[in-house]
Amino acid sequence: MKKTIMTIVMLLALCGPVRADVTGSVTYVNMRLSLVNGTAFVDFSAASVLSTRLNWYATICDSASKCIRGYIKAAGTGETYGPELCADPGFDNTGAWTKGHANWTVSGGKANAAAVPTGYALYANYTTTAGVLYRLQTACDSLTAGTFNLQRLGGATNLIFNSTGTKDDYYLGVDGALHSYGIRAASVLTATFTDYSLKQVTGPATTGVTITSTRGGTTYNWASIDAGFNYNDSSGYTYTLVAPAWGFYPFSTNFDF
Repeated sequence: MKKTIMTIVMLLALCGPVRADVTGSVTYVNMRLSLVNGTAFVDFSAASVLSTRLNWYATICDSASKCIRGYIKAAGTGETYGPELCADPGFDNTGAWTKGHANWTVSGGKANAAAVPTGYALYANYTTTAGVLYRLQTACDSLTAGTFNLQRLGGATNLIFNSTGTKDDYYLGVDGALHSYGIRAASVLTATFTDYSLKQVTGPATTGVTITSTRGGTTYNWASIDAGFNYNDSSGYTYTLVAPAWGFYPFSTNFDF
């Protein structure tokens, strides 16, 4: 009996631990991705899912099964940003903004919507960079009627806001083209806004992690990005996190070499 137990123990030691890969899904609203070389990272907006799995291999797929892959390097220390990209963040220059409807005005450090019809925006333009994650943010000072969203730089559905306060949204650049950003009436809108910001997100929040193209590497790129991967998939994403393969794993068919 003792010999049998010892044999089992030795076999387990030779085989290594059974790998417990982690799978799950993330809504588009909760996904933060940076695909640009030098600042590659991912954030699911959920504590411990990524940050406790350093050196693991991450595969993230869109709803059409197009995927990106890379190695988890380090936990984020708090979201960081590049310089301000908005031409007139304080609403001081009416000439910096295009009024999609006459009921939009910009004066005295404020953007005012006076019963702006649904779908009309106050906006400016910016040339995006593919793979760069942008944060759009505005401060709503008063809201008498209606709802609004942040005019995206193109692509996916916007979040809709129905209260005052600081509101933000994110967008992953898909090309090097000119796209609009600003504030859009999601329903007939009467409101006042005091600030606007457009910035590149250069580092993940504490719920996110940096990504390298090799395990333990120092090149902050993704190892691979499938052609046609949807940078802003409103249907959300799925993921698989694979533990480092330090030995042979007889009960798993997913190997990471």
